[in-house]
Amino acid sequence: MKIINLGRGQGKTTQLIYASEVTGFPIVTYSTGGVENIKAMAEKMRCNIPEPITYYELVNNHHRGIDKYKNVFVDDVDTILQKALNSYLNCHVVGATM
Repeated sequence: MKIINLGRGQGKTTQLIYASEVTGFPIVTYSTGGVENIKAMAEKMRCNIPEPITYYELVNNHHRGIDKYKNVFVDDVDTILQKALNSYLNCHVVGATM
């Protein structure tokens, strides 16, 4: 796994969009607003990427036995990690390092 660690507004999502276009792997984000933002950015950049998906879509497909997404990129991994640990382990993340 490659970590893109930059400040806010410094191109993390842009790099994911380029990587998604090259590999064909979708981008997972926390919310539908995030999906719409990624789609708008990709369109503005003239990049052809797979449909971005939300964390909930990824989890729900997995629970239904659908392994459609073998490889993904994750935008805002901190939010998704916190949600996943809270949902599955009833554990609230209060800090982390990377």
